Amino acid sequence: MREITRAQIGFADLELGRSVRLDPLRQRISDFLDRHGELVTAVHRDLSRALKHARRGRRGLSAEQVLRSFVLMRTKNWDYRELAERVADGFTLRQFTRFAGAPVPPHQAFHRAFVRLQAATLRKINDAVVDAAVKMGLEDVEKLRLDTTVVETAIRYPRDSGLLWDTVRGRGVTLVAIPQRGGKRSVEQEQFEKSRAFKQAQAFRSGVEGRISVLFRGRGMKRCLWSGSERFELFLAAAVLANNLLVIAARLQKRPAAASRRVAA
Repeated sequence: MREITRAQIGFADLELGRSVRLDPLRQRISDFLDRHGELVTAVHRDLSRALKHARRGRRGLSAEQVLRSFVLMRTKNWDYRELAERVADGFTLRQFTRFAGAPVPPHQAFHRAFVRLQAATLRKINDAVVDAAVKMGLEDVEKLRLDTTVVETAIRYPRDSGLLWDTVRGRGVTLVAIPQRGGKRSVEQEQFEKSRAFKQAQAFRSGVEGRISVLFRGRGMKRCLWSGSERFELFLAAAVLANNLLVIAARLQKRPAAASRRVAA
């Protein structure tokens, strides 16, 4: 049986919630998840999808516990075993994941719950997170940073400056900020690489690589041990969702300080 949230908390859990304080960044993420209950509902649908009797049987992890534990694991770049150990040992992590004083299951239980999540569900959750950020004025979505890769084909050897041009030609791309490597550059090419538009595009591309580096180093987007394209998409979506929640929490944390400075002025 899967519950959306824990049905009832005890007096000990209530007292624990009053005395334990989360760090500001994690508190912002917790408040954001509390305000958007539709995210937990989407996770609950995935957890109940393969159950024969969704309303009967032994109680497993609730959808809220699964979502919060999933976010915690990816924002901290932990594996399943470390996640279970740290949640079991930490009062603040128990409060964030909604375990409170309840027993924390072994790491295998987290793995069984997480693999039930669908890539489409995480995509919808991430879209809802971005929409909420836009409505709160935290993001304007005027720029979209993308990255591509090249693979070997029968056309020619996959060089960035060669095969990429064949790809973007029919996509409406008007500017490709890839400097010429090898050979003698023409006068037009030298002027183009010194132009302001080319420099701005190069800086924008550096931002793309920086975002990828953050996902790689701090959000667990390293080697994917799951098989299949759908599981790989889930692996990437988890890192993006964790990063978006951290960015939103950081901007929400700065907002009161900025508002107080404006009032003081």
